[in-house]
Amino acid sequence: MRHDIAFIALLTAGVLAATPAAQAGPEPGITTYHVGYDNAEFVGYGTYTGLANPNFQRLTFLLSHTFSENALNNHFHSIGAYSYSGDPLNPSPGFSGNNRVPEPYQADDGLALLPGSGPFAGKLVSGLGPVALPEDVVEEEYGNLTIAPIDELFQYDGRPDPDGEFAQHPGHYLLNASNGAYKQSVADVTVGMKLVAISPGLLIEDESGTQLFSGVNDVLTIGSGADWTFNPVFAVDATVASGSKYEATFVLQDLSLTPRFGDSAEFTFSFIAVPEPGAALLGLVALASFGVWRR
Repeated sequence: MRHDIAFIALLTAGVLAATPAAQAGPEPGITTYHVGYDNAEFVGYGTYTGLANPNFQRLTFLLSHTFSENALNNHFHSIGAYSYSGDPLNPSPGFSGNNRVPEPYQADDGLALLPGSGPFAGKLVSGLGPVALPEDVVEEEYGNLTIAPIDELFQYDGRPDPDGEFAQHPGHYLLNASNGAYKQSVADVTVGMKLVAISPGLLIEDESGTQLFSGVNDVLTIGSGADWTFNPVFAVDATVASGSKYEATFVLQDLSLTPRFGDSAEFTFSFIAVPEPGAALLGLVALASFGVWRR
């Protein structure tokens, strides 16, 4: 699926325009990303059905894949997981190919880093895309980087849909997807996020602009209990060239006094710098000569 930026619109109006595409529509009020753990002992679908689940009892980074027009289709995507490949009779364990935000199937160059303000003045930062780029379907689906424990969804379990469109609340269908494989509390887990790799120049800060990681292999506690949110802000200097790409890779860890869950597989956030059009005009013209900047 291609996801292109119309450069003429960018250069003349200062607006990024995304090519329309069939896309999940994020459900208002439901957090995009959750931390849970996989409680399915065996693989329940596909080529390797019946084999031991390599993610069993591991922390899992989950994307809420919601459909505002049909909540019955709501489900999770595990971002960064272990999987099998090869002959089902003699499979090879390894990493899932779905290890990136935005997900690889989107064929997208990364979430936009846009000009910040306040504590982020002079920087390009993540998290602004869903509002600043309303026609960008990838930003709409992936751009809000708030992370919460799976417990945040328990309030919707068995609750009627307030709009009366479906028998249950949209969050109910999400929580109970995958045969309830992720429907277990992490209220007794202290969740850590370990920085595995990061592009030079990319910073990870909190909402006040304080740097969160000192370097690779640093581990940050992002939440403990049933009611927390983690709102990382990814930032670069505002003078970087348009189209510069950045990535940060993480692993979730159980930091409880008596850990019960294994580490997640690695997962990566990918970004692309989108400076103010006037300041970056020459760089955009150069990029436009290739026809497509963002795919």
